[in-house]
Amino acid sequence: MSSTCRTLPAAKTDQIKALTVGYYVFGALVTALIACAFKQE
Repeated sequence: MSSTCRTLPAAKTDQIKALTVGYYVFGALVTALIACAFKQE
């Protein structure tokens, strides 16, 4: 029982890490697209 209790928080932190990385990557892509749009004008 104690082993499952330990793995649950670890899985949650991994999910949070993946979401954070994905959020930053998405933000960087959006910023690059906006910069390209402004450069073309």
